[in-house]
Parts: sequence; C-alpha cells; structure tokens
Amino acid sequence: MKARRGGLTLIECLVAIFIITFAILIMAALFRSALEGARRANKIAVGTTVASKVMAEVIYRAQEPGGFASWTAVDGLQRQDTQFPDFVYRIDSEFQTQYSPCSQSELRYPVGQQRLLSKSLREVRVRVSWSPYGARDVVNLVSLVGAPPVVLQKVGINESIPSPMAGSGSTSLTVYAKDPIGTVIPDLFYDWSLSPETGNGELVIARDGRSATLTNRIYDQDLGYITAPGTAQLQLRSSLAGVQQSDNTGVDFGP
Repeated sequence: MKARRGGLTLIECLVAIFIITFAILIMAALFRSALEGARRANKIAVGTTVASKVMAEVIYRAQEPGGFASWTAVDGLQRQDTQFPDFVYRIDSEFQTQYSPCSQSELRYPVGQQRLLSKSLREVRVRVSWSPYGARDVVNLVSLVGAPPVVLQKVGINESIPSPMAGSGSTSLTVYAKDPIGTVIPDLFYDWSLSPETGNGELVIARDGRSATLTNRIYDQDLGYITAPGTAQLQLRSSLAGVQQSDNTGVDFGP
C-alpha cells in the first residue's frame, strides 16, 4: 500500500477558498456598514450643531424688545443653512398654556373660569434635515422659550364708566397693563375693590381679575336688590416682579 503524499486535495483547496472568500465578504460588509454608520453619525453631529445654532438665534431674538410679541418672521421659516448648504432647517412654534398656580388646582374649574397664562410661554421646534431626506436623516430640537422680564408701569380699565350710572344699569369692564414704553403686558392677574362713599354698587369679578361687571344695585336682606345712589371708589391693582401698580376710578351711582 502506497503512502499518501503530503499536501491538500482539490476538494480541500476549494473548501479553504470558499471559507476565505466568505470571511472576506463578511469583513467587507462590516466595513461598509461601519463606514456608513460613521458618515451618518457625522451628519447627525452637524445637524445637531445647526439645530442648536438656530435655536440659540431664536431665543436671542425673543429676548430683544418686541421680539417675543411677534413670531411671524420665524414661525414656519424654512431655509438652507449658510455654513452647511446640505442641511435645511425649519422653525415652528406655538404658545403653551400654563395654569396658575398649577394645573391640579385649576382643572377643577370649568373652561372660562381657570387662571391661565396663555401668552407667556412658547414651544419652539427646530427640524434639520439633509439628503437623502429619509426618516433617519433628520434632527429635531425642542425648547420652551419664555417671555423676557418687563417692568410694570401702569394698569387701568379699558372702558369708560357711565356717569352717573342709571339705576340697575351695569357695565362690563376689562383691564390692561403696560410697560414703560407702552407695550401691553399679557397674562397678569388683578385685584378689584369697590369702596363706598355716599353710594354703593355690586362688583362681580372674574377669577383671574381680567374682567369684572359693575352694577348699580346692592342686595338688602329685607328689600332685595335696591339702588344706593351716590359715589364710590373703584380700585384696580396688579403686581409683577415685586412692583405693584394701582388705578382708582370714581363711580357715580344714579337713583
């Protein structure tokens, strides 16, 4: 019986070539996947940088005088980034309603009686996308932007009170607050009081104090509703950041 010569048979060579080829193909696929992952990670990093830069610009603009009051210039804006032309950003924003002092206490009341802050906080969304604009080729950045601090300079009543007020007549009153340059300050709460002098009336105040109804009548336990002709002082008060302002209006109740 002849001894076998050293070396590999043809079948063994083919199997070895197949294994080596398969390993090379796997390594090539893994390398391509790693390369694509690195490219996407770089795109995400650039997209995040663009989104952060745009968000910072929006916040800075909102803190400028009059910037928070007007969002038409940025809301819905879509533009190509100047530094990274392959990236396109879009800005969207909307007011966020807050409850005072908190939602748990205010949601017990029906709509229209809740104490709300509806114009002091805005949710800003910056969306950055890049080619090929797939579902994974996008970065979203969301932030809450609050109104800048202002100084309360003046409060007052928008409507004129008839003088004298007719018997059993009523008038609806709303209020305003302004800063030193005359810009209206929203979302404040107000306190009212009616101090009798020679006359008196009925004052019904909304929970947030932003409106009230003044009626030329008082309630008597024996006679029911009657008029009390004469004068009284109507006072309106509000405060912001430790600064309180008030407004006094004389009221003349007719017979």
